[in-house]
Amino acid sequence: MAGNAFGWYGPLIDLADAASHVGSYVQLLVFVRASRPVQRFKASNGGELVRTDVHVGDDTRSYFSICVWQKQMGEVIFAGDVVLIQNVKIVKFGGALEATTVPSSSLLLLVRSHQLLASRGIEELLIQSRVGTGTKGKLGKVLSWAQATGPKLHCTNYPISGWEVQRKNWKVHQDQNLCECISILEILNLAETCRALFYGSIGEICLPFNMNVEGDFEVDKLFVSKRLFKMGDSKTIDDFICLGCKLCGSPVDPRIMETKDPLYCEKSTNHLHDICSIYRPFLLYVWDQSAHIPLLVKNKAAEIFFGNVTAENINECYKGKRSRIDFCKVWLILLKLSLQQGKNSPLKFEININCDRKSGRFELITVKMPCNSRKEGSQ
Repeated sequence: MAGNAFGWYGPLIDLADAASHVGSYVQLLVFVRASRPVQRFKASNGGELVRTDVHVGDDTRSYFSICVWQKQMGEVIFAGDVVLIQNVKIVKFGGALEATTVPSSSLLLLVRSHQLLASRGIEELLIQSRVGTGTKGKLGKVLSWAQATGPKLHCTNYPISGWEVQRKNWKVHQDQNLCECISILEILNLAETCRALFYGSIGEICLPFNMNVEGDFEVDKLFVSKRLFKMGDSKTIDDFICLGCKLCGSPVDPRIMETKDPLYCEKSTNHLHDICSIYRPFLLYVWDQSAHIPLLVKNKAAEIFFGNVTAENINECYKGKRSRIDFCKVWLILLKLSLQQGKNSPLKFEININCDRKSGRFELITVKMPCNSRKEGSQ
């Protein structure tokens, strides 16, 4: 989308000054931190509303939300871009400030993400931009801020030389670098072992470790959404729960492991497995506008994903033991809600990336629901 045929209805402002313009139209020149997948809602008149939630920042405020109601505009906003969003209205919703688009709003793309990453300085980017002097000044500030505080795409803890690495007969725990990535595509391009944060939406849950007695995959049981919404399978709980170590998440059933069960528990201080009912390892497919990624989910991460409902809770309830809470029903509701594609807000994922592995390279650590409860003056 190019320029705005309506002209500017308000001033170009810093995000830090948004509280002074509630109810007014403004222009925002911002860096796109994240663009949530398009969400569709039914309107009261029977029509359909299309919304894209965009998180942005500038040199005065790191986080700010913009609600985009134009489908065409939402489809061209990508994380990492620097854009000028014209004629948006500053509103206060649920105690939080945000901007919302109106029919006269428009988008002007100033700098693409790949241009920002490839550029060594902002001078050449400013020369290429076709904006006025006042707008160019703000653009320079946003570009400088984005390059200085943007996501770290590469890990930096490399040994300088071989003699600095002292060999030991035990493993020393080292905190991994944490990379904040603006898209799944950047996650896939990381070349070093690290932890990473990103936003994404749940697409599917796959149970690749389920095999029949002959050791073959049962295709109908691979994808959970198909079973829940089409087949009405009542044995879903059986396929998610098994015996295994609650610390390392390793099952004790040899049918569901590609290799023999590990003899020692890497998470235990005495290296002994703590056997009980656990969540069977599964793959969680997560996507955004750039790509999709399979995350290996083991027992501890699965408990977080399912709202701290443990496999032991489900198993005891499944066997008919009395409880004030029907954990089976709660768990099934959470499972079905998580698989409603296009109806859920994106989640914030923290994962481990192990580049030495081909299978299970991306492993889920935790998942959170974003919350916009910041005070007006927060950064």
